[in-house]
Amino acid sequence: MRGKGFFMVGSAGLALGGLLHLSSQLGHGDIPLTRAAVEAAMRAYKIEMMGMTFSLKDVMDAWGISFGVLAIFGGAQNLVTVSLLPRSAGLGVLSATSALASAVLLGVAISYHIAPPIVVFSSVFACFAAATFLELRQGTGASGA
Repeated sequence: MRGKGFFMVGSAGLALGGLLHLSSQLGHGDIPLTRAAVEAAMRAYKIEMMGMTFSLKDVMDAWGISFGVLAIFGGAQNLVTVSLLPRSAGLGVLSATSALASAVLLGVAISYHIAPPIVVFSSVFACFAAATFLELRQGTGASGA
């Protein structure tokens, strides 16, 4: 049962991380002058592809919003899936794939040196890894006092 708890916390953390990412993409207050200049340059750089014209800023905004939505969806989907699993069903494989996905997200955050996602996704990864360990340990018949 402890593995399921870690899995649920990790899934909620994944959804919360997506929500935080989405809110930071959409919430713009007063931005520093240097950031405003970079964003203006991104808006000025136009890309023509498949009969459409869009700016580099459009591409970056679409990526950021899509990432947030997909993380929210992934966390919510995990929570729905775990609530529908029969009690006898193993959660180990689902935990392991979620741990792998969150490890990739953590690796990207570390690669780009972005502190908030490093904190969020390291916590999410730790929860999924703990759930995987506990579920696989339980599946082998080891005592889980």
